[in-house]
Amino acid sequence: MEPVGYRGIAFMPTGRAALLLKNGDWLTLTAAQGENLVRGRAEEGPRPIPVIDPPAVLPTRDPLRRRPGPKSRRMIELPPSVITEPLIVWRGTGSASLTCTRVIPYPDGFEIELVAQGLLIEDAEIPRGRSSRGFWHFEGLQLTVGFADGRSHRVDDLTSETREGPVTVSPFRRDDARPETLWLWVMPTPSDGPVRLVVTWPLRGIEQATVEFHVAGSP
Repeated sequence: MEPVGYRGIAFMPTGRAALLLKNGDWLTLTAAQGENLVRGRAEEGPRPIPVIDPPAVLPTRDPLRRRPGPKSRRMIELPPSVITEPLIVWRGTGSASLTCTRVIPYPDGFEIELVAQGLLIEDAEIPRGRSSRGFWHFEGLQLTVGFADGRSHRVDDLTSETREGPVTVSPFRRDDARPETLWLWVMPTPSDGPVRLVVTWPLRGIEQATVEFHVAGSP
């Protein structure tokens, strides 16, 4: 599955890999696919794939397919979500709400998309020198992802380094995401039972809110 023309490969702390193509696009892979690609190139000859630093913003598209070239305006869609309708995590006054809009399963884990309406920190409040492409719109948000077998992981600071454990939760942003959107990469996928997402955001009036859903392989 090696694309033609690449600059290097990066291995993410989330257990995934990203291949930087010569046209500047990123192609995401599982860690095993990345290791196989590096090993295969090393066995072919003296031109190994350079291992580079991971990108600050994760790749956007389906990890098993390339993005279209610059002449194409049709973007490749992400894999389908396992939830058919958005799940309301919390609803406040007026239009204020926090919603789980998509849960996308992969062989090695799954992604959660959260959308905050009427809750974001304004650009003027973001500390100078800190990019609004990061997580500063969600400053103060804390969350816990738990499985039915008792395994869980809590994130107190979205900007802290991802630590792997029985459950790994890594916040990230896609390069085409709106400021009100936050993505979570969770690994592994539970074999059975629901996944519970617990959110607290005292700065925005959310003391505790919980939502549950099932992912592939957990009927």
